[in-house]
Amino acid sequence: MKVVTDIQLDEIYRYIDTTALFVGRWQFRRTKASEKAYQEILHQKAWPAFEDWKRRCKDEKILEPKVVYGCFRASEIASSLSLLAMTVPSHQFIPLQLVTVGNKVAEKCQWLFAAHKYTDYLYLHGLAVETTEALAEYCHRMILRELGGRCLSPLSRISPGYPVWPNLADQIKICELLDAKRIGVTVSETYQLVPEYSTSAMIVVP
Repeated sequence: MKVVTDIQLDEIYRYIDTTALFVGRWQFRRTKASEKAYQEILHQKAWPAFEDWKRRCKDEKILEPKVVYGCFRASEIASSLSLLAMTVPSHQFIPLQLVTVGNKVAEKCQWLFAAHKYTDYLYLHGLAVETTEALAEYCHRMILRELGGRCLSPLSRISPGYPVWPNLADQIKICELLDAKRIGVTVSETYQLVPEYSTSAMIVVP
């Protein structure tokens, strides 16, 4: 197992899906405006906000990226993770990962919401969610490099709670296997990861 905490935010930011951020999180959705007019809105509002909040998160140390990952033989953990018993050969090695951007950003979001700074809350919350996803991508690529430079493939990173792996209770086992407390992550009674901006995954090696 390996813990990595000295991760530069600029390394993570490059993996952010700006379409998911601008459209899905920040609600910059195209209506009846022309494509040119819509792109101008993004240029004037979304991109400046993106750059501003990336800088603020670095300067104020709001985001604290940390990851832990390890590789396990399927036969050793099949009894712990429900998905493996059905889908993975017992001899195969399975990488598991857990990433978080820490608790400071959750506290900042709560403060912004309580202070009725709803636009700032929307921006920071959305950026935190997408940075967490970007960190998961960063960790995923790091694991594949260590496994000899294997390529990404569709559905190659899956997580509990999604249709392909519906048993959310498996979060507990993942956190136990990876000793999640080493990066400050625990699991709530409803099987949610704490801090909020954290995510776990199994890597399906091509």
